[in-house]
Amino acid sequence: MNSDPFPKRTTAIVVAVAGASMVAFFCLLAGSSGERAESAGADSFSRSAVGHGAFVEVLRRLGVPVAVSRFDSGRRAGDDAVLLIVEPDLDTERNRERFRRMLGTARRVLVVLPKRGSVTDPDHRGFVSKTDTLPVTTPQRQLDRLPLADQEASPVLFREEGEQVLSVPGLGHPAIVRDPQRVSGLRSLDGRDVTTARSLAGRLPSDTREILVLADPDPMANHGLGRGENAAFCLALVEILREGWRTVVVDETLHGFEVRPGLFAALLRFPLSLATAHGLFVLALLLLSASRRFGPPQPDGAGLEPGKEVLLGNTAELLRTGGHEGFVVARYYETCLSEVRRVRHVPPEFTTREAIDHLERVERARGIDAGARALGREVHEARKARRRGAPVLALARAIHHYRKEMTHGE
Repeated sequence: MNSDPFPKRTTAIVVAVAGASMVAFFCLLAGSSGERAESAGADSFSRSAVGHGAFVEVLRRLGVPVAVSRFDSGRRAGDDAVLLIVEPDLDTERNRERFRRMLGTARRVLVVLPKRGSVTDPDHRGFVSKTDTLPVTTPQRQLDRLPLADQEASPVLFREEGEQVLSVPGLGHPAIVRDPQRVSGLRSLDGRDVTTARSLAGRLPSDTREILVLADPDPMANHGLGRGENAAFCLALVEILREGWRTVVVDETLHGFEVRPGLFAALLRFPLSLATAHGLFVLALLLLSASRRFGPPQPDGAGLEPGKEVLLGNTAELLRTGGHEGFVVARYYETCLSEVRRVRHVPPEFTTREAIDHLERVERARGIDAGARALGREVHEARKARRRGAPVLALARAIHHYRKEMTHGE
């Protein structure tokens, strides 16, 4: 009796379509970025004149860890990273509330005030057809929403005419700006005093946060980044907060690019929607093939009981009998350390020694005594001495505890 649910020609067509679908899915998945979005506005996705995609690319090429955030940016930055908020859109109450939460959650923030509005070119994707200078009241309103120390007066924004070369004490690189925006009432970048002089950048008079303000976005925008020393000016401003090692989290929720995490939402977004459609197609074929019986049921053959417990038990027994516990715990340590490096944004080009040196700052901040270096020594000793039984199990538990603390916290 024929056991095939479909004719051979139909089966060949189904297999060919399913194979092409999966190949297309993996190609699109490999060539896509989960953080990319189409834009021509003043955001990090944009390659237009008013966008900031070039600055983010410069940071990445210089080896600075950068995360473009599309959800809960303040929490992602937290106490360890630098939150970069560039020309936020605060026209809606929802965005204003989100902006307040970010400034209350992130410890180190660089806010770049807006200056220009733009109109997307309908005939050229990713370009703008027109830009207009916003009223001074627009960036001033955003400046007024920043948290200030109670004893300080509110900073005031001014817009001047003509092209100027502006220097900010403490940066070492001047910026070339046309019709610059400057602010009075900011502290100097070293935070010592508040000055009434107009400055292109300064520190906000805040007692609880490190908030730097760049009054004019032109030095950081795509059209101005390559002029003079503008790129070095912006990098120096970021480095004040980054201190040579922190990750830069670029917020894009305030530009309308929020994407809430979730399994079902991700399965319905491109390119994972292709895999979802493929799975539904295969499920339909399975239900169709199971709608009829083809001959009597086959008797179950004798063998091991089904289930993962039998497989895991046999594997563990083979490893224990062969004396491979030390090898197994070493591989587990490497896997956990790799996950911690990914979550903590350790540059991939770092060696293991450099990565452990990098992670020790986070360990000290979290009060972790048994860090990656100490665990690595114990793993080496366990493997060298061919330890077995309870000591190896205790070491594996310590590695697991370290990974949980470094990736999620207790």
